[in-house]
Amino acid sequence: MLTQILANTTPPIILISGVGILLMVISNRMTHVVDRIRQLVSYLDKEEGKKLSVLQAEIKIMMKRAHVLRISIASLCMSILSSSLILICALLEAFHDGIYHLVGSFLLIVSVIGIVIATGALLTDVIKSLHALKLDIEIRGL
Repeated sequence: MLTQILANTTPPIILISGVGILLMVISNRMTHVVDRIRQLVSYLDKEEGKKLSVLQAEIKIMMKRAHVLRISIASLCMSILSSSLILICALLEAFHDGIYHLVGSFLLIVSVIGIVIATGALLTDVIKSLHALKLDIEIRGL
């Protein structure tokens, strides 16, 4: 029975660890975006003309990135919560017969969907990041 419990609880624990690492990476990206927005806002008062409009455009892109990263973080948190509930279902299934395996399967699907959404949002963030980089290069006249 102990072997069965370990076999049923190991995959959710590994999933939680992997998603946690991805969450840390995306949180770092969010910190960078917030810092960059603050930096760009501080430049607004000093610029005029075309540089001002480019700064405003870059701030808009950064705000979109922040919203996309928020979606990614929420999706990963949903995935971790689902994985944690899978762990509970696996433990309950070991001690009682019931529909725990069906609930666990549903939660696994929810967890994977959360990872897929977060990955899509991360890809969107990378694309927007490159767009912001292009504007930053343009503002410096390179």
